Amino acid sequence: ILHCCRGVLNGQAFDQQLLALVGYHARTVRRGFKYPEATLFPQVKVCAVCCGPMNPYYHLCYACNERKSAFESELADLVIPLSYAVRGHPTLQQFYSDLNQYKFDQPSAAAQQRLKALMLLFRLHHQGCLERAIDAPISAVIVVPSGKNRANHPLPDIAAMLASASGDLPGVPLVPARFVGQPRTGRAQGTNPYDFAIDYQLSGHVVIIEDTWVTGGNAQGLAIKARRQGAEKVSIVVLARMLDMKFEPTRQMVDTWADDAHFDPAVCPVTGERH
Repeated sequence: ILHCCRGVLNGQAFDQQLLALVGYHARTVRRGFKYPEATLFPQVKVCAVCCGPMNPYYHLCYACNERKSAFESELADLVIPLSYAVRGHPTLQQFYSDLNQYKFDQPSAAAQQRLKALMLLFRLHHQGCLERAIDAPISAVIVVPSGKNRANHPLPDIAAMLASASGDLPGVPLVPARFVGQPRTGRAQGTNPYDFAIDYQLSGHVVIIEDTWVTGGNAQGLAIKARRQGAEKVSIVVLARMLDMKFEPTRQMVDTWADDAHFDPAVCPVTGERH
């Protein structure tokens, strides 16, 4: 994708090609989203950190609040989910499936292309928004390594859409990280920076790349490790904030989406504004 975009990086036609690759099942993140009580829909509010739907009486979801109490200022300065993926929905399940199928032993090439397009749309339209919000240019990109020690994981190739030089876009180092914790058979329990090793001294603004966020334990664990390794600023860019239709606030949020409310790359995942 990077190779073919040289010379047309800002072209509307190229944007449409990328958007066609993303498909119709990803959904736009609602940063700072909250319906007023007077509307016909139940009030919906998203976590100020991870943008997941939550109880409207709180500022953070349970996982983000617990982590803040434990690690305070060591956590990432900003978490940027690029999209929502919904589990258990009759039509939106496809994108949720992509986020599993792209890394199978026999991976889906189509799913990988969709995720690369999602990352490249972010770079073309909103990398500057992230750098302004953090008040520092990106100095390095680090991918969250597999907790299952999966060989040849495709996430670094997707992260290259943000890190590699192309046309007028300068490149930054794609710094490797290693998982050194106990091999996992399921999802991470808690947030543990000692699960990760980075063999380089860091500086400046480091971006952590993760494919999915359910509770955020892996991404924030690596973010803490990067900060302890010398990064002055840390942001996390996540391909998809995972939602589950079994969770009542998720159902309430999804019910507010129009049938034609497809992914909109003009809505900034950093600020929530459309531009």
